[in-house]
Amino acid sequence: FRKDLITTGKVFSDCLFPDFIDNFNDVIQSGTIHYDEDGMHKLCDDLALRVGDNPTQLKFIDDLKKWLPTAL
Repeated sequence: FRKDLITTGKVFSDCLFPDFIDNFNDVIQSGTIHYDEDGMHKLCDDLALRVGDNPTQLKFIDDLKKWLPTAL
């Protein structure tokens, strides 16, 4: 058990890209994301690997990568 390791979580959204939300949830629940700035960057990097070359979803990830660390 690591205090700063995210082990469970769920994102809910009415996003037009349900596969994006499914991938986001998979990454959050992977047990490899730490609740710190580096962890938020890893979350975004891992999510980007899952969405491939989808420009809209990659833009979402870029926005998240800027916002998530500020929201900790």
